[in-house]
Amino acid sequence: KDEGYDVGSIPDDLNGDDIIEMIRSLDNPRAISAGAAAVNEIGEKRMEKLGGSVSASEVSPAQLRDWLTFPRSWGPTEWGPIPFLPDASILAQKVESQWGNLGNPSHLSVSGEGNYVVSGLQFGNVWIGVQPLLGVEGDPMRLLFERDLTPHPQYAAFYSWLQNGFEADAVLHFGTHGTVEWLPGSP
Repeated sequence: KDEGYDVGSIPDDLNGDDIIEMIRSLDNPRAISAGAAAVNEIGEKRMEKLGGSVSASEVSPAQLRDWLTFPRSWGPTEWGPIPFLPDASILAQKVESQWGNLGNPSHLSVSGEGNYVVSGLQFGNVWIGVQPLLGVEGDPMRLLFERDLTPHPQYAAFYSWLQNGFEADAVLHFGTHGTVEWLPGSP
């Protein structure tokens, strides 16, 4: 706030524990299955007291597929096909080959309509969310060591929404570390 960031009407004495408790309350399977509108209703009045709002959005399987598809402008060009570029839909194909069709109701954080629910708290232009688990339930570290596995669709929906839906200018990870750096193709 003092540095000029738009953080809404966040009070100066905001307790970080209140934010953590609110974020945890958003991981409500019943609300998630009802969709983003139901998640947005959780703690709405309480968040107003904290100077922000609950901010949940839905990413449809078609939208996620589109976001995971490389732009056609990346090739081929007037110079002909670029042999080292993979098929434009390679990311969506890899996710589906590992986890099944996008929108599968057995995926994490999927609404009854088959959309991925991405939820967090918004304070002005600042959005706070919890990164989905990278691995698989029962073996969360599996993805780190099996280089041919891809992140599950909810993980892809979360980061795709941050980039394309929320249009974040920056992403900050707090804690031990984020997991995006462990993915194939990362430095």
